[in-house]
Amino acid sequence: MCWWHIKKKEMRHLLLTILVISIATSCSATKEKDNRQTLLSDTIYVDFKPNREVKTEQFLNGDSLKRKVTKIEYYHDSLIISETYRNYMTSEYDGAGNGDYYYYYNKNKKLIRRDFIEQPSGDTVRQNYRYLNNQSCNITVFDCRRRLKANMPHGDLITEDDKTTERIWLYNRSWTNTYNEKNKLIEHYEPIKNKSYSVQNRYTYKYENNKLIEENSFLNDTTLYYTETFEYKNNEVIMNHVNHNIDKDNNWILSFYSEISKLDKNGNTVLIEKYDNKKILMRKYINLYDKNNKLIKMECFDENNKLRVTHNLHYETLH
Repeated sequence: MCWWHIKKKEMRHLLLTILVISIATSCSATKEKDNRQTLLSDTIYVDFKPNREVKTEQFLNGDSLKRKVTKIEYYHDSLIISETYRNYMTSEYDGAGNGDYYYYYNKNKKLIRRDFIEQPSGDTVRQNYRYLNNQSCNITVFDCRRRLKANMPHGDLITEDDKTTERIWLYNRSWTNTYNEKNKLIEHYEPIKNKSYSVQNRYTYKYENNKLIEENSFLNDTTLYYTETFEYKNNEVIMNHVNHNIDKDNNWILSFYSEISKLDKNGNTVLIEKYDNKKILMRKYINLYDKNNKLIKMECFDENNKLRVTHNLHYETLH
């Protein structure tokens, strides 16, 4: 499993407190203008000051003379406070784009809100967390952007004149994460809003001795879409991905691929190789760690084993 994919999954395990949210709405234009500014919440956020900084320098095709800082992370001890991305790439094809993440916690240092602000547009996506019980959490998503104006004929080509002058907050979607007694994610479920087309809305996870051994994705609650199985062998983790029910028009989706991750003696992932259904190399990643197990270098290689993207990480203690 790729390092950024691992990070995204780990983020789901940080949701462990209660949040009650409400959004002020009105049919009148005057009240609507006031309600565009923010989402109301009765939760008190604690202002944890960052005491660590991690900068990532990126360069392409081995040309270290053209390195640029494309990602900056700020931490308070182990808590991530903010992330800034500027043309940050995970490979020659994938990128996180340009934007800023902000994380908010309660007094118990539990994550209760995350904002993403796209740059340079300023459009914002906010995730709020409401805990139903000790093992279930509802995540509600709102976004704030310029909307299409109401009661006007829109042409085939949307222009700036078709959009509102100010950004407007609106509810977008919600899902529920369910955890087992060991705080491992066992289900990620999003209710279906539109049943006229198929959508991946349910994911399930199985464990053995606290290790993930199977992940399943379902279309419209019950139709199995893909399965990922994980096998652990000494210093290797082998993941096999099988796609089911693939649309014949989606030729770019592989029916099967695998990822082999090699670990060092400290459990750090030092090598990831991805292969297609013909066992041909698709991508390779090499990670380097310092003596304190801090990740200090990441390299991405293409299907021809040619170096494409390099990340150098620099850590600094803030006062």
